[in-house]
Amino acid sequence: MKGNEIVLERIPAHKFILSLRSPVFKAMFASPMWESTMNEVYVADMTAGVMRDFISFLYTDHCDAGVLEKHAEPLLAAACKY
Repeated sequence: MKGNEIVLERIPAHKFILSLRSPVFKAMFASPMWESTMNEVYVADMTAGVMRDFISFLYTDHCDAGVLEKHAEPLLAAACKY
């Protein structure tokens, strides 16, 4: 992201799958936090492409070599965060 640029993209996912695979998402959706009541999670510290690839991994437990070449460091950061 550059300067004051804002990028919003909706990436659909199931709360159940995210909660099963991530203790952070589980805590978000199990508590009366905004994410649970609004059924949305705002992620400001990674690109939509990285988030899509991360969610894909949560669903499939698989990450293609091309994805790793392209997003290795930010995916590792996402894995540590979530």
